[in-house]
Amino acid sequence: TNIQKDTVIIAQYEQIINKYTVKFVDYNGTILKEEIIEGNKSATAPADPTREGYTFIGWNTDYTNITSNLIITAQYEQIINKYKVTFKTNCETTIKEEYYEKGNKIKEPTNLTKLGYTFLGWYLNEEKWIFIGYVITNNMTLEAKWEPVKYNLSYELNGGIANNPITYTIEDNITLNNPTKEGYTFVGWTTPENNIPNSNVNISNETQDKTFIANYQTNTYNITYELNGGIANNPTTYTIEDNITLNNPTKEGYTFIGWTTPENNIPNLNVNISNETQDKTFTANYQTNTYNITYELNGGIA
Repeated sequence: TNIQKDTVIIAQYEQIINKYTVKFVDYNGTILKEEIIEGNKSATAPADPTREGYTFIGWNTDYTNITSNLIITAQYEQIINKYKVTFKTNCETTIKEEYYEKGNKIKEPTNLTKLGYTFLGWYLNEEKWIFIGYVITNNMTLEAKWEPVKYNLSYELNGGIANNPITYTIEDNITLNNPTKEGYTFVGWTTPENNIPNSNVNISNETQDKTFIANYQTNTYNITYELNGGIANNPTTYTIEDNITLNNPTKEGYTFIGWTTPENNIPNLNVNISNETQDKTFTANYQTNTYNITYELNGGIA
């Protein structure tokens, strides 16, 4: 530049951050992991590798505070006169395989759980393995066996009838049969936890006792009257919960002798409707009244 007066010029620098390549390799040179690490920082090892007939015992060098490119090799210890025990848990928990010398007892794994199941034990083929008595003689796989827990199903049918199971397991898929109750329409199941009726209840993959309460609404039935000219004030509908005695009709010039129905033609003066569940028709029946005629002829003839 064109400097025309005294000037102080200051040098500027950018810090050089060293970066190094760290490789984790297996016993045969296979690269298990490679990463670029800034100087004086630590690398992160991959998952422990496996090698048939050997036990992984660590890495051959430290990989903290990296200051140069590194190749880190997996170290193994050969398993001599030892047998491998594999554990098949049949649940979400995994158990690492172990090695034991011939004639030794196997240490029983603990704290194995599975939602909705009871642990039955470890089995070699179909025989239960007795850890305090049996010893290892060859490579083997022990398999966990489980039994589904039975949970109770309770029903409050409130006078209804339904055929449903009283127990279930986490493996079941159950759709409840809805109950029937004479004179009522089923509107749904409720539970102590949910009072909204549900007429399509399915139970699957659940793990607790359950109680279901049946809910109904009363059916309404029609009452029809053939009064044949008479007058009466009676209800036109009823339910199974009603208790009704019909008022008998009146008809000028006639005496009411009873109600009949399409099913029964014998007149009935005292009709009561209770605990019934069908439409009804009542026909009023009368007999004509007879009246006397008296004449005062006052000596005449007629």
